[in-house]
Amino acid sequence: MLATWNIRKFGDNRLPESIHYIAEIISRFDLVAVQEVSSDMKGLEKLMSLLKLNWDYFVTDSTEGTAGGGERMAFLYDKSKIKFKNLAGEIVLPVTKLIVTFRTRLKVVPCNGEDYNLNCVNGELIMYN
Repeated sequence: MLATWNIRKFGDNRLPESIHYIAEIISRFDLVAVQEVSSDMKGLEKLMSLLKLNWDYFVTDSTEGTAGGGERMAFLYDKSKIKFKNLAGEIVLPVTKLIVTFRTRLKVVPCNGEDYNLNCVNGELIMYN
């Protein structure tokens, strides 16, 4: 099963019991795209320590400037069900290149499931005034 979750400002700012609840929910899925991971990744590292050993993750670079808030996006996946093929891409479009005034950041990840190939996209749109 696939999920996407914007864990607002996900960093080292959560109570330990909150991290346990987040881990319990994520463990019910095979692949989870997470938005708003803080650039220092301390919260993500605590979360990963609670998931079983067959879980792994990869993240984007942290965003720069005030609009991105120094955040990352992450893919967490159960290695017993998903095989990452070690190819990922990231697209960041500057405001001057967009038709409408928003900034987008996309993470494209080819992964191989047991019975199918899947291309995953994790995106976040940030509205400008």
